[in-house]
Amino acid sequence: GRRVRGDARASPPVIDSVGFAFLELEIVMFLGYSEVKNITILKNNCPYMSEEKKVNWQPTKAEYWHKLSAPARPWSSEVDWFEKYTLDKKKEGKKDVLILGSTVEFRSMLHKNEMNVHVADFSKEFYKILSETQEDRLEHTGEEEFYEANWLTMDLGKKFDLIFGDWVPGVLHTKEYDIFYKQIEKHLKEDGLFIGRECLRPNRNILDMQEVLDNHYTNHADNYSLYESSLHFIYGYRMNDEDMWGMKSAIDAIEEANDKGCFKDEEDYVEIRDALSIEQEASASIMVKEDFENKAQEHLDIIAEHHVEEPSSQWFPIYVMKKK
Repeated sequence: GRRVRGDARASPPVIDSVGFAFLELEIVMFLGYSEVKNITILKNNCPYMSEEKKVNWQPTKAEYWHKLSAPARPWSSEVDWFEKYTLDKKKEGKKDVLILGSTVEFRSMLHKNEMNVHVADFSKEFYKILSETQEDRLEHTGEEEFYEANWLTMDLGKKFDLIFGDWVPGVLHTKEYDIFYKQIEKHLKEDGLFIGRECLRPNRNILDMQEVLDNHYTNHADNYSLYESSLHFIYGYRMNDEDMWGMKSAIDAIEEANDKGCFKDEEDYVEIRDALSIEQEASASIMVKEDFENKAQEHLDIIAEHHVEEPSSQWFPIYVMKKK
């Protein structure tokens, strides 16, 4: 039967402009959802992250995030691949893991396996909101060391056996990839692994929204929502010259398709419309797969690529990388 979804009919959130101050501070606190050993707030001095990213990544978006299903978040089958490498490292007695972002699926899995969990997110408030609103996905909890830090400038003072990222570095601007990969090199142990699930286009072919909808209703509607089967096509509908999201074009195409009666399920339209409403123009990237791999391999070696059976997985490879 059809998979159960969140409340897709909820009113779309309103984005307000909120900024964050970054100070050097270390505190110890206990929160109901997990024991946070240390919260370290690091200075942010990257123009793109400090001025532009705060528009797209802020509390309003965090509060809405729990409504979103995969592939905005990893499928359980994808988390299984991250767990496979976690267990491999654990057998070697190597348990230090850094998560880039507050992905609850990774945190829960790591706590289940008694790993040393570290989280680096640009916003402590975002981390707190995601944890509190997704307690159902945090089946396993435990001690976490949290860093409020910009991935492009952070210096965490330690190296890790594993670094995990979901849609990372895709949430950054493509012009920031070189800086990002240098940071990964800096924070990986010599035999450490960077494992990331990324959203990538197979080529530069222009997508047709009618074909996207027809493909879903013909091949996937019995088992998946439109969001689950085709989110990547909609977010990657039109990219700009720097391979950044063209949200306005995607929204216009969705509205045109709805006006024409192309949605066979009104709930599909509402779910997609509301999801797009929390995004900002050119706020994330979807590179062509070959281009992404070439850029990554200027800094790291790709040693494995994994996919799962869900329809979105064609656009969401899981890469395993190591230091050169």
